[in-house]
Amino acid sequence: MAKSNHKGKKEVPETVIRFIKSEECFIVGRMWRDLLEETKAFPIQITEKIVETFSVQLLTKALGPNSDVFILESDYRPIGFVMVELQVYPYTSLLTGYCENIYVHPKFRAFLLGKKLIDRAYQWMKERGVNFISFDTVYDPKLIKRWNLLGYKTKKLSFQKEIHYG
Repeated sequence: MAKSNHKGKKEVPETVIRFIKSEECFIVGRMWRDLLEETKAFPIQITEKIVETFSVQLLTKALGPNSDVFILESDYRPIGFVMVELQVYPYTSLLTGYCENIYVHPKFRAFLLGKKLIDRAYQWMKERGVNFISFDTVYDPKLIKRWNLLGYKTKKLSFQKEIHYG
């Protein structure tokens, strides 16, 4: 947690961004659940089974040649993450970068640590020769403004509808 200086202001905590370790997949799975519950971005209740399935799939993604998961840690504790993946743009040969599920624990959000994760994802993509990078996020005017300030432009809007049976 951030400490206060002699003037009562919070100091930026020391953080490290690194690749995920296999034993952290379930920690990230729980952070993922917190993210989706906070943003209401998941169409159904997130059960422990869903978190478990996500965590196992995350391990596969972290070990894959075209994707990675970065952990943001403070005091040797994971407090955030971002998932990155290389993709070929449909019907073309353009190599693109896709990022999803960027999360920073609420107690650490005042320190621009999300931007540090975004910058690290951007650098990872640039090192791999990606033509452009995209992040998926929930629709929120404040988030759109922040993304625009970072140089990202809104490119698509998607819709979903729950299917009811019976």
